[in-house]
Amino acid sequence: MVDDPTRDVVAAVVRRLGFLHDRLLVIAPDIDGITWTATSRGRRLEIATVRSSPEERRYVLDIDVDIDGSDAPAPVADAGTAAGGPFSVVMAAQGSSGHVVTFTSRRADAFTPVLQGEIAFMTRLVMTADVEASWPDLLGTGPGSRHERVTRELQDGTHSARVTQYSRMIAVALVGPLELAPEYVDAVCLYASLHDIGEIDVSDRILNKPGRLDPEQWDVIRDHPLRGRTMVDDLLAGPGGEDVAYPEVLRSIVELHHEALDGHGYPHGLRAESIPLEARIVTVADVFDALTHSRPYKPGWTVAQALEEMDRMAAVGTIDGRCLTALATQLDALESLVARDSS
Repeated sequence: MVDDPTRDVVAAVVRRLGFLHDRLLVIAPDIDGITWTATSRGRRLEIATVRSSPEERRYVLDIDVDIDGSDAPAPVADAGTAAGGPFSVVMAAQGSSGHVVTFTSRRADAFTPVLQGEIAFMTRLVMTADVEASWPDLLGTGPGSRHERVTRELQDGTHSARVTQYSRMIAVALVGPLELAPEYVDAVCLYASLHDIGEIDVSDRILNKPGRLDPEQWDVIRDHPLRGRTMVDDLLAGPGGEDVAYPEVLRSIVELHHEALDGHGYPHGLRAESIPLEARIVTVADVFDALTHSRPYKPGWTVAQALEEMDRMAAVGTIDGRCLTALATQLDALESLVARDSS
């Protein structure tokens, strides 16, 4: 894999399919295969990824890349499937060109109508315009195939799953006091797993760096909320964007989850109530997970240590104290979740 996957359409697609594998651990853990197929001018490019050993701390993506010079039909123009078969999401289909993403599962009944909608939403957000613009050029390189294996840490996927769990715990605890609608809580939980989507093309060399980032690398990291917001805006402006529930919640979580109540966050330096509730919820969930789980540059803290530090952060006005209290009062559940995912 290259450091900048946007320079290589295959690496870009593989990174996005890996991102989908990770996020589907949250909503569809039984999905094991994702295949991206593009056709243009009678040529076909297929990139298939199969996840093996998903129960381990690491999993392996078996990747097959195949460029076929034979006459290949464009993907069909409708999406969907019966609950018992593979599920396909058509990304584009114009004349003789198009691309489609197909999901397979170990469970025959995995693709319920609700899950199909969530997968289609995530897929259209992740498989973005730069991929659409690049793959026709690759199809001109001639037929060929290759196979590679990529070992991925489950850090990204389980981090997203935990942030989603913690966000749900906070939001549910606030339903009564703040009169939150159940549909709003569901939207917060679905979008929480996508909070770092702007990091999708950030080099692993930066994301997994064991030491301190240099100023240029830090600028790349600080830009990810704005890159994510651009991806969200592209989705909402495209076909079906009007059907996305609570679009402002999605925008807020992706763009504003690194804002701080005291104005020292990024990317905008917003303060207090100018930061929407959903962003404050995900911020608290994200900080708690970052403190309690090991990263390349630090060991994980105990739940007690993390909550003590977060009490200090709430006292000085960095994070939302009400959201923190909603999380901290569920101590037994927190201890259980942290112990399970740290084992």
